[in-house]
Amino acid sequence: VYFWEGGANPNFGIFDRETKEIKVVHNLDVSGYPPIKDIKHSKQGKVYVLDGNNSLHSFEESGDPK
Repeated sequence: VYFWEGGANPNFGIFDRETKEIKVVHNLDVSGYPPIKDIKHSKQGKVYVLDGNNSLHSFEESGDPK
């Protein structure tokens, strides 16, 4: 399950239903509104975040940008 705060806040995270842990919490360093348009999470542990400038950011579950 992925989540983000919405509005002007660029924070997002991933919650693992199996382990009941938050796996990723990250603050996206972007300008524009909204800072996050969409998030997708793959079974391979990748997180894709589309920002308000239509740039796609890719992350591993560790939270490190790729």
